Amino acid sequence: MRIFFRWLLCSLAAACFSTAASAAWYEAKSRHFIIYADLDPSELKLYAERLERFDQAVRTVRAMEDPPLTDSQRLTIFGLKDEQAVGKLVGSSSILGFYMSSAAGNFAFVPRQQGFETQRAEVTAESVFFHEYAHHLQLSATSAALPAWLTEGFAEFFGTAEIMDNGSVRIGSPPLDRQWSVQRYDGFTINEMLGGTLRGMTRRDVASLYGRGWLLTHMLTFDPARRGQLQRYLDGIQRGVDPLQSAKAAFGDDLRSVNRDLDSYLRQRSFNTLVVDGRKLSPGQAVLRPLRAGEAAAMDLTMRLRAGVDRKGADRAAAEARNLAAMHPSEPVVHLVQGEAELEAKNYAAAEIAGRRAATANPKLAAALMVVGKARLELGRQNPAATDWKEVRSWFLRANKLDPEDAEPLLYFYRAYVAANAAPTANAIEGLLYAVTLAPRDERLKLEATHQMVADNRIEEARKLFAPVAFYPHSAPEWRETKGRIMQALKDSDRMTALQLLAAELKKRLEDEDK
Repeated sequence: MRIFFRWLLCSLAAACFSTAASAAWYEAKSRHFIIYADLDPSELKLYAERLERFDQAVRTVRAMEDPPLTDSQRLTIFGLKDEQAVGKLVGSSSILGFYMSSAAGNFAFVPRQQGFETQRAEVTAESVFFHEYAHHLQLSATSAALPAWLTEGFAEFFGTAEIMDNGSVRIGSPPLDRQWSVQRYDGFTINEMLGGTLRGMTRRDVASLYGRGWLLTHMLTFDPARRGQLQRYLDGIQRGVDPLQSAKAAFGDDLRSVNRDLDSYLRQRSFNTLVVDGRKLSPGQAVLRPLRAGEAAAMDLTMRLRAGVDRKGADRAAAEARNLAAMHPSEPVVHLVQGEAELEAKNYAAAEIAGRRAATANPKLAAALMVVGKARLELGRQNPAATDWKEVRSWFLRANKLDPEDAEPLLYFYRAYVAANAAPTANAIEGLLYAVTLAPRDERLKLEATHQMVADNRIEEARKLFAPVAFYPHSAPEWRETKGRIMQALKDSDRMTALQLLAAELKKRLEDEDK
């Protein structure tokens, strides 16, 4: 799933990526981030510390746990030369930065230099990055079904965070770029917003979702008269209560009173904020290392593959990767990148060879094992009866042993059973469900898990798994309609209808990938 954000530029690029590029690429690894950029090491360390301060501030305010992360769970950030380089990755000059999250990992692409003046100076790069990272934190910390206004309101609430000169972090300031949608509420009604009615949303509705979502989140956070209402509203939704009915039970039967209170709340002269004392934050030190020559040479191709390539782009990437492998025959990362490029180009035999070379050069490179396993799986689909599926699954098992917290090996271990037309084992199914926990923003993964739960007649578990997908607002109209039908079938315990709808959607997505 790729989530674009248009205005990722101003202050983040200016504060952290403003100097001329150095001659060498570096990797900076901190508690929650892995950053790649050809930057001065001291600037890279400051950048990592700034991001860690924001992470700690959000966790402090929300009383969130902070368990240790493996590399597969960290957010990987690529610092590109400039905003034109970012736009080139996705073929659009209007895209100045983007974030994407799936079972394959979490990635952000940002420009390293400023050099561009937006017409909306009130939109800072940090506010956009922080908005998306707040989503990342929120969905990583809960499996609850959250209505769209709250997911966006939460992200807007934290997206305006200000990292002060003394290291403290101010949270809760109004989003200046949302003034129109906060003040002029002429999108969908409060009943539609609280009731989770998202069908046929217009651009104005989306603006209301963000603007009024922020305002309602802010009011429920700071207004003592409404303390506890949000939690009662969410608790009802988790129990399967219709969102509109849950809203009335939590906020009162006349939801127009919520609108009136919001308008009154908006008219106050200033808004409360929270300040997290910088002395209580310990961002720690980022560990830096220069990339090896082969790693640095492959960085441009690595970023293109992470961002996603079409079929023609995949063929070009594979050809480029072969040249790199010839130039750097002893670099495992180069062979890994070649394997990934060959997979994208559907050259599965070549992908397997490259993956094996990378795994031989570095047996602890889990991604290389995944390349071999994926190639073996795709080759197996061409002749399932003649394939040793246990051998195929062994590659994913080996990758899982290297990093048990990586969602992708668990997902593909399960998919290997599906590709073999075999019933997944209980262990494979539980692994699939744990993969959902590890990669909560991967929509296709949740669809696969929901389908499996329905097939196993675990309807209530399926409903809870699918509910976050059903609430997600950024969907094409046709898919939004289908999601509503799936959710209704799950609520009605209509197992056959749910199975048919889920199977059709999964088939469609697999066919789209094969094109």
